[in-house]
Amino acid sequence: MPGPFQLPPLPWAENALEPVISARTMGLHYGKHHATYVKNLNDLVAGTRFADMPLEHVIAASVGNDETRKIFNNAAQAWNHAFFWNCLKPRSGGEPPRAIARAIDESFGLKPDRKSPGLGVTLGIWKRPDAALLGRRPGVRFDR
Repeated sequence: MPGPFQLPPLPWAENALEPVISARTMGLHYGKHHATYVKNLNDLVAGTRFADMPLEHVIAASVGNDETRKIFNNAAQAWNHAFFWNCLKPRSGGEPPRAIARAIDESFGLKPDRKSPGLGVTLGIWKRPDAALLGRRPGVRFDR
């Protein structure tokens, strides 16, 4: 992919997350969706000061500016996807460490169904996009 930004390789094979996430889904999401953010970013930054910046600097320098909104959106999504892939691990799961399980219960007022596909599904994040697990915030609770 020509340009200063490259699609980073997945940290595992596309089929490594089966049966939870299929190779076909990974191929579409990584190989097309994520790749499109990187391609669009390269097209948008060509010949600009952003072309010589690290991705994180592009995000910081383009946030909150109407003129660089498309650059920000594509840079942030390229970074977000790369981060997301590195948060996943084949053949992982099971019980979280006791301290984390306790923090989840205290923060959200529920005990996660640890046999579900993931905590996000248990908490209904797909229905509540504001329920992102980005850190514990005192006094924040999400109802089912």
